Amino acid sequence: MFWCHSRYRTSSTPRHDIRGRIAYLDLARHETGSECFSVSRYPDGSRTARCECHFDDVGLVRDVTLTLGPDWRPIDAYLRINHQGRALGAGWFRFAADEITCDSLDADGRTQRHRRASHGLVPAFGAHPILNDGFWPALFDLARPDEVQRLAGSITYSKEMIGNERIGIETFDLDIRYLGEEDVSVAAGTFRCRAFPAQILGLEAPFRLWTWSDDYIIVKETWAQMPATFELTELQVP
Repeated sequence: MFWCHSRYRTSSTPRHDIRGRIAYLDLARHETGSECFSVSRYPDGSRTARCECHFDDVGLVRDVTLTLGPDWRPIDAYLRINHQGRALGAGWFRFAADEITCDSLDADGRTQRHRRASHGLVPAFGAHPILNDGFWPALFDLARPDEVQRLAGSITYSKEMIGNERIGIETFDLDIRYLGEEDVSVAAGTFRCRAFPAQILGLEAPFRLWTWSDDYIIVKETWAQMPATFELTELQVP
């Protein structure tokens, strides 16, 4: 894997960078796609994640850049989707305390501005990379480990399973539980993980996330509704 990064650092450049790769595996553990990612954490506690997602089995490519505040809530995001060599669309999102906006471009080159009122900061954004899913449990209050905690009024650009629909603003609620810590072995190594079952309201099948460290990097994810497993295959840390 080739990563481009600067030779020079100043007080304003990221103080903490993580890079890695997640494989998409079918039931026979054949790789059907993957995503390469980097996460830059800045001195103020905010972070920017960049994901390049390839669904080789269906010819879908999704590029996502997502910035989160020190509280793990979304600040802004950009995404672009290409399906079998044809651009499906792109969108830029901004999350404010009173309003969510999305400027989108569809497959025919038409632009549209979407707006939705918000009563406070949005808890989470579903941009569809697997890495993104690991950021949701960062909002789970570990001081209340036995409770089911809900991320109500979260936002996604699409409710389709692999996120290849037209880009807009959709809402969803997510319930998260905590099962404690487990050792999880994947191609990238063995990691001491926090295990979180999660349920998107309205979907029958729950999914399970195993995240590593206080950076909440996904080590493994399973979801019964999509017969696949997602596992960390490479990881570079400072």
